[in-house]
Amino acid sequence: MTNFDSELHTLRAQTARKKQLHAMLDSLRTRRSDLETRERELEAVRAAEQKDVDRLEGRSLTALFYTVLGSKDAQLDKEQQEAHAAAAKHDSVVRELEAVRQDIARYERELDTLRDCEQQYEQALAAKRESLKKKGDAQAERILQLEQEIASQQAQEREIGEAIEAGLSARGTADSILSSLHSAGSWGTFDLLGGGLVADLAKHSHLDSAQDQ
Repeated sequence: MTNFDSELHTLRAQTARKKQLHAMLDSLRTRRSDLETRERELEAVRAAEQKDVDRLEGRSLTALFYTVLGSKDAQLDKEQQEAHAAAAKHDSVVRELEAVRQDIARYERELDTLRDCEQQYEQALAAKRESLKKKGDAQAERILQLEQEIASQQAQEREIGEAIEAGLSARGTADSILSSLHSAGSWGTFDLLGGGLVADLAKHSHLDSAQDQ
């Protein structure tokens, strides 16, 4: 491959990458908008659930009511579990939103480096077309067409490879999450049978691990 052909190949790959980045950014920006809405909703739910806990732990009429009924501890435990669940859901969305924002920023920086690649590619393509014509090659246009088709297929092959790699990684993460949830479920069953503090801590440890993943 000559230096000229190598430059053309690089510019062609950059042009394909730029199109891919635009598609990815469109999808990520839509996801960001959805997550921002969801995060605000879950933040409100989290605050409301925590308010219920604070009310029972304080000297409110609600706390007095359940104290008189003799069920304050049970009600407080219920409210704390609901508050923990609401916090976990909110934290999960916050982490995902931050990850999406980081992806957008990274892809935007990469896109900025490819700003003029289409124009450069068209110029290089025109130069090669002219070079082939000067050499008297009657099939110049057909050669360029075939080269573009080959490059397009190569770009698709790379994208499929990236998708497969991402899918395998996601499957591995999903398997790990399921394993943590299964362990949490086992400890939860033990807790119901009287496992006590150790079982409760182990259960929440596995749940937190699943949440982080």
